[in-house]
Amino acid sequence: MATVSFSGLGSGMDVESIVKGLISAESVGMNATQNRITQTKAAVSDLSSIGSLVSELRAVVDSLDAASELSSFSGKSSNESALSISTTGTARAGTYDVQVVSLLKEQRNYSATYAAADAALGESGTLRLTQGGTDYEVAIADTDSLSDIAAKINGAGANVKASIFYDGSTYRLQLSGTEGGAHAAFSVTDVDGTLSLGLDAPESIRQQAADAEILIDGISVKSKSNVITGAIDGVSLTLKDETSSSFKVQIAADPTKMTESLNDFVKKYNAVITKIHTVAGFGSIKGTNKELIGDAALRTITSGLSSKVLSRVGADGELGSLADLGIKLNNNGTLKLDEAKMKEKLTENPAGFVKALAGDESNDGLMDIMGRLLKGFTESGTGLIATRQDSFQARIKALQDTAAREQLRLDRMETRLRAAFSIMDTQVAASQDKLNYLYQFGGF
Repeated sequence: MATVSFSGLGSGMDVESIVKGLISAESVGMNATQNRITQTKAAVSDLSSIGSLVSELRAVVDSLDAASELSSFSGKSSNESALSISTTGTARAGTYDVQVVSLLKEQRNYSATYAAADAALGESGTLRLTQGGTDYEVAIADTDSLSDIAAKINGAGANVKASIFYDGSTYRLQLSGTEGGAHAAFSVTDVDGTLSLGLDAPESIRQQAADAEILIDGISVKSKSNVITGAIDGVSLTLKDETSSSFKVQIAADPTKMTESLNDFVKKYNAVITKIHTVAGFGSIKGTNKELIGDAALRTITSGLSSKVLSRVGADGELGSLADLGIKLNNNGTLKLDEAKMKEKLTENPAGFVKALAGDESNDGLMDIMGRLLKGFTESGTGLIATRQDSFQARIKALQDTAAREQLRLDRMETRLRAAFSIMDTQVAASQDKLNYLYQFGGF
C-alpha cells in the first residue's frame, strides 16, 4: 500500500522508525506463512521431479516386461569365409551342422569367337530368347556386328544382359541372366538356322542358373537369394562361398543387450531412491525440504519399491527373484547389478531368465509386478504422486489466503499507527507553539 511518511518534527520522535518497528514485530506470523508457501512450492517441484524419475523407471520396466525384446541371441559360424549370421528377437539357442552346397548363380552363355566386335557378321535371321514361358525375338540383319546384336538383345525386354567378352585375341557375345536362381534360366533358339553364333548349342552354357542351396543337419534348403531366412527361426544366413564339407553354426544367448537393459533399470531405480532420500532424508542424510521430511507418500514409494525388489515368482528351483538374476538390494535402498552373476545365469538358462523378468502367458514376471506398482504411482490425476501434489497445491492456496488476510491486517494497522502518530505530532507541535508564545513574556 502507498504510505505517507512523518518525520516527527512536532514531537521530535523518529515516527517512521517506530511504525516500521511495530509492523515488523507484528509480521512474524506473516513471515512464517510466506516461508511455508516457499517450502510447499518447493515440495511440489520436488514431487514433480520425483514423478518424472518414477515415469522413467516405469518405461524401463515396461521394456523389460516384453519377452521378445529381452530375448537376445547371437550367431557364430566356424567358417566365416563361407557363411555369416545375423539374428532377431525370435532366435533360440542351438547348434547346427551346415554345408554351403551352392551359391545363387545366374546363367551365362558364350557365342562362337570372332575377330572383331564391330565388324558386320554378314548373317541374317531371328534369335529367340525364352525365359519364364515368354519368348523374346531379336531380328538380326547381315549388317549387324556383335555390338549391334548385343544392343538389340538388351532392348528386347528379357531379364538377360548381352555384352562383349574379349579374351585377349578374339571376341564373343556373352549373355547373362540379370537374376540368379533356377527361375531365371533362359534358352536360346536360332529360329531360321542361319546364324553362326552358336548360342543355342548346349556347350554355349558355361554356367547354369541355380538356386542357392545349403544343407542344415543334412536337410537341403534352397533359396532364390544368397541370404537365407526362415530355415532357422530368427536367424539369417548369408552365403559367401561353397564348401565341400559341413561346419558348425551356433546360436547362443547374447548378454550384451540384457546387461544394458538391467543396468538402465538399476540406474533409473537408484535415481528415484536417491532423489527421495535427498529431499526427505534417510539415516544420516538430512532432507532438503521440511515439507517432505517423513512424508507418507514418499515412504509408500520407497517401501513399495523395496518390497517388489524382494518379490519372488515361479516355482521353487527356478530363477524367480532379482537376486537370482544378479541384482542386489543395498542397505540404503539402492540396487547393484552383479554383471558376472547375471551373465552366468543368462547363459545357463536364457529362457528361465527371461521368464523371471517378463513372465509368460500363464504367470506374471517380476517386471509385471513392478510395473503395476509404478502405474499406481504415476497415473495422471489419480496416481499417488499426482494426488500428493494436489494436496500441496491446496495447502499453498490456503496459505496464500492466510497471507493475504494477514497482509490486509498489517496494512490497516500501519494506517492506524500513522494516523495516531500524525495526530500526536500535530498536538505536540501546537503545545510547543503555545510554550514559545509564553516564553516571549519571560518568567519561565
